[in-house]
Amino acid sequence: MEARIEKYPVISLLLLSAGLYFFNLNLLQVTIMEARNFLVAREMLGDGNFLLTTMNGMPRYEKPPFPPWFTLPFAALSGGNELFWFRVPTSVFASLGILAMYFFLFRETGNRRFSLFGAMILSTTLYYLTIRFEGPSDTYAHVSMFGALALLFMFLRQPVPKPWLAVVAGLLTGISFLSKGPVSMYAMLLPFLIAYFLIYRVLAFRRKLGWLIGYLLISVIAGGSWYLYVRLMDPEGILAMASKEASNWTSYNVKPFYFYWNFFIQSGVWAIPALLSMVMYQWIRRVSPWFQLYRFSLVWMLLSVLLLSLIPEKKVRYLVPVMFPLAVTTAVWIFTVVREGFPAGKKSRRWMKYLVFGLPAIPALLFPLVAFFLEIEGISEWSIYLTGCILFVASGVMILRLIARDKLVPAFYMTLVLAVLVTTFGFRAVNWLPVYEGYRPPENFSNEKNLAVFALEEIQPEVVWKLGMKVPVVGEEIVREYSQPFLLLVSRDHENDYLKMITRGRSVEKVDSYDLNYFRKKNNRYRARYILDVYRFDQQLPDSGS
Repeated sequence: MEARIEKYPVISLLLLSAGLYFFNLNLLQVTIMEARNFLVAREMLGDGNFLLTTMNGMPRYEKPPFPPWFTLPFAALSGGNELFWFRVPTSVFASLGILAMYFFLFRETGNRRFSLFGAMILSTTLYYLTIRFEGPSDTYAHVSMFGALALLFMFLRQPVPKPWLAVVAGLLTGISFLSKGPVSMYAMLLPFLIAYFLIYRVLAFRRKLGWLIGYLLISVIAGGSWYLYVRLMDPEGILAMASKEASNWTSYNVKPFYFYWNFFIQSGVWAIPALLSMVMYQWIRRVSPWFQLYRFSLVWMLLSVLLLSLIPEKKVRYLVPVMFPLAVTTAVWIFTVVREGFPAGKKSRRWMKYLVFGLPAIPALLFPLVAFFLEIEGISEWSIYLTGCILFVASGVMILRLIARDKLVPAFYMTLVLAVLVTTFGFRAVNWLPVYEGYRPPENFSNEKNLAVFALEEIQPEVVWKLGMKVPVVGEEIVREYSQPFLLLVSRDHENDYLKMITRGRSVEKVDSYDLNYFRKKNNRYRARYILDVYRFDQQLPDSGS
């Protein structure tokens, strides 16, 4: 098996990416960050707001426009309404990140197996997988930045400067800036440069200095062009956004300094190898052929964690930049173990190989228990479940058998098969979760008389996405200023604001209600802001003077 995988590495990685990133794209509920990007892209498509971006008809400058730009041609394939085509672009970019990792490692080491290990570890890292749903902007920003760093690494390592590497790296850095602002420059570029100058010597530095300055200029021009345009065209809007974002960094979602110290856990199935790759530094130093690369990625990773820890605002998904160097250090350790064996006694080797390579087999063998905890209904869903049981159990048994026979490379590749089974069959378990009986999305919102539709005070982006149209946000002044009949959408979060309005001389009738809470009320994810009541306000009464 491993011979075929390693003979055609690019095809192997593309097949892996297809299994990991392109299945069940319609299945999961749209997250708030997805909805924001999707709405911007949909309004670009419908209104042509390519530069002065909007969300629900209002300026949306909090995030730069590259992700919606990249989404546009895919969204156009479905007329701007099919969720699958909105999610495909992020999957494409995630796949590009895997290929970039492979070529980065292969260019440095010339070893296909090791390069595949690094790319495959990154591809199945927990937060690299989940971030494509949690925050699409993160995928674009960090993948493009990693591509820039890979080219910059090649540029700095070569004795004869190749200017095109610096130029393309500058453009990719600009794309990163146009995806999520300076986040990747701080969390990836800065620790990368510090680590490089600590570990490596820059060959022909004087001859490269001019092109390094050119790299920075290209990055600033490419990345800052949109911000400059918006600053000129809508100065008040961009300044208000900048002030709000800067405030969030110091006052929103504040966590303690040590919040990220368990960062290796976010690599998911690779958590134990990732931890061992850090603590077994001296052993790797003695036996690994790529100790310098390992030391560079280790310093880069730890500096990235340190810099992220200095920012008061912290979220787990902000650790995605750390996953790139972590994949490299983990790959070095696993490759060294495969080549040299575990640095322990005979008995210790036995339990260590099962601990490192065998843990993924446990959830695979337990997959049949899903039926006892979830609600599987319908012949098609039972067929998927039973097929999944056979495949998961067979894969788990095969991993354990391979480990018992000391075939660690096939066991490593079988772990990737398990990851693909999770994204193809395991994700189907979303259909088997106990859905809240009151779940009723506004996808079939009715407005037969074509009345004006407004939202009171605020409306969630996920709701706007489900509605499929823009809904202007208004306050209680709408009762005085809009004399014609209209529909008002009120979330339960703003029910008190609505109650203050109903005495203002209008005839009001509740005509519908929606609830986007997908899980039952006992689940802590139940949110009042996802409950939406629809009221019809008739024409102003003659005696409504206030």
